Amino acid sequence: MSHLQNRISKAFSLLELLAVVAIVAIMAVLTMPALRSISRAQDMTRAGTILVEQIEKAQQLATSRARPSEIRFYHFQLPGQPDAQYRAIQVFSFDERGEMASPAFPSVMLPGGVALHPLDKFSPILSQAPRSGMSTLPGGTSCSYKAFQFRPGGSPDLPANASFVTAVLESDIPSGRTPTNYSCVKVEPGTGRPLLYRP
Repeated sequence: MSHLQNRISKAFSLLELLAVVAIVAIMAVLTMPALRSISRAQDMTRAGTILVEQIEKAQQLATSRARPSEIRFYHFQLPGQPDAQYRAIQVFSFDERGEMASPAFPSVMLPGGVALHPLDKFSPILSQAPRSGMSTLPGGTSCSYKAFQFRPGGSPDLPANASFVTAVLESDIPSGRTPTNYSCVKVEPGTGRPLLYRP
């Protein structure tokens, strides 16, 4: 009999198990906003890295081939999304005469839920871009684009006061206020070097 009582006293009661499950559930609810915030911060850092990498590729292409290259920012609507946004970027290379542009690399999408802010105070590259047009993305999506070029020497054809672009969460765009989480990439007017700023 004493052996049976020992085995029973070592087991958990149903009440103790329910208490543990409740504590774990409360901890999960309390940590969800922090995990979501970390995920959004990682997406924003990744967006900034994508912008810097593509701009560097375009500049290197222009200087190594001694002919212009172009950066295009694509504006399109995703299925299930209410608005079209600037969500992708692509580098183009020109032929030897500097006339025909062809894709040098595949287009790169920004992380889900991240887009370039279209307002001039956040992204004057988009609002004052020297070039614009229509294009078709892989998969047949029709879109508009804004673009600027790197000259063969590596300097951009951007006005000095219109040399940056800002990636934000799409949910922050309608407010027009400065978001707390963003990635801003400035293209140095003289050197063409991209600089990444994060809050």
